[in-house]
Amino acid sequence: MIKNENMSYPKRECPLCKKKGREILYKLDEFNIVRCDGCGLIFRDIILSAEFAKQLYSGDYFTNEQADYFFNYPKEKEDIFRSRIQMLEPYEPEGRNMLDIGCAIGTFLKIARECGWETRGIETSEYASGYARDNYGLDVICGEFDAEKFSEEDKFDVITMWDVVDHAEDPIKFLKDAASLLKKNGYMFVETTMEDSLVYTICNYIYRLSFGLIKLPVMRGHPVHHSTFFSRQTMRKALEQCGMKIKAVVPTKYPEKFFPGSHFSKMLFKLFYALGNKFDRPLVVTFVVQKNKVIDG
Repeated sequence: MIKNENMSYPKRECPLCKKKGREILYKLDEFNIVRCDGCGLIFRDIILSAEFAKQLYSGDYFTNEQADYFFNYPKEKEDIFRSRIQMLEPYEPEGRNMLDIGCAIGTFLKIARECGWETRGIETSEYASGYARDNYGLDVICGEFDAEKFSEEDKFDVITMWDVVDHAEDPIKFLKDAASLLKKNGYMFVETTMEDSLVYTICNYIYRLSFGLIKLPVMRGHPVHHSTFFSRQTMRKALEQCGMKIKAVVPTKYPEKFFPGSHFSKMLFKLFYALGNKFDRPLVVTFVVQKNKVIDG
């Protein structure tokens, strides 16, 4: 549970269009999920204190709360990351210099290095960044992502963000900072879950039809450590606002091993996940983007 002293202040304006008008979508236990009246962006209505955010990503987050995702299925996890490396290759960046933002325990960077990439990472969790350095010998900075943590000479051919932009309290600054670290013809790969997916839409219906009494599905989809919940439309707006040109929007595989809940809920999740992919309402999407030369200069 979130303690009041760990709260900061309500978001007074939309992080995307800066308007203050908003509609409450979900009243959760200790915060609300709201939708901007202007651009339609959906986000958590409070900002967590820096201290609480640090507590969220303690060792327990990786070894207990999210152990299935980070440790319990190493083969499945490595298969995911090898498929992501394959996603990068056709775009033929000019070099092989990569930054992974929110690199967690470093599994993706380890595999990228094996595939011939020169790798670097940044990770807010002391536990995870330490694990990446100690177990894989990776070059990983510990701390919140900020362009100022890098020198003027630090420019990358590829920047990856796998399930991380939705964690940023200020996602637009986050994306702009990342774009500033790209080389002229560099690529950025931004993956996150989609609020306009079939899975999220069904969670919305369950909440609405129960008059807000059945909250668990929307709580699972809107955990406290996620700040912003993009649709494909609002993600496009965010990336274009940050001076990026969208090259591709790619539905991204979410392995069955990581489906949440009981056996019955996993079966339902599997069904809605498959239907969403079939009818162009995918749960997870990767945006492939490049610096927009028109905006750049």
